[in-house]
Amino acid sequence: MVSEIIVIKGIRVKISWFPRGKKIPPRVTQVSGYCFNKKGEVLIVKNKNGHWNFPGGHPEKKETPVETLKREIWEEAKVEIKEECLIGYQKIECLQKPYLKEGKTHHQLRYICLVKKISKFTADFETRERKFVKQDHLDKFIPWVKGKTAQAQVNLLNNFYKQNFTLKKHHSL
Repeated sequence: MVSEIIVIKGIRVKISWFPRGKKIPPRVTQVSGYCFNKKGEVLIVKNKNGHWNFPGGHPEKKETPVETLKREIWEEAKVEIKEECLIGYQKIECLQKPYLKEGKTHHQLRYICLVKKISKFTADFETRERKFVKQDHLDKFIPWVKGKTAQAQVNLLNNFYKQNFTLKKHHSL
């Protein structure tokens, strides 16, 4: 486990990263994916506020984490995925009030996956742009990837990619 304290939207939070091998937490508030194309580049999306991030979002009622992942990546980037593999989760603990809208404590699942199909993209209300970038350029678009918990995740990405996409299906931790 790797932890750090940062400020999100003016609120001090503790972020802890748990690589797969731990039990999935009961209350998942977000699912996102690190999606690789055939060149080994990672998919990122620019939201309506002009910030780049990895595609993902909140589960809908009775939706599995993988269903959430597929839906969100399609909605945000018009990309279909395959071989999704759970790599771990982040636990976010708000250390002060007011809490983030997800509550005092929430959990975010992280998957790695491969791009199956890329469809025509048109900017919409949620996503302004999509692009694939090399792993070593992620920090130019997403500054928080320099943090301790994000680096633990990025290191996993590097290891998975080096294994030539030989992903094993691990839908639970």
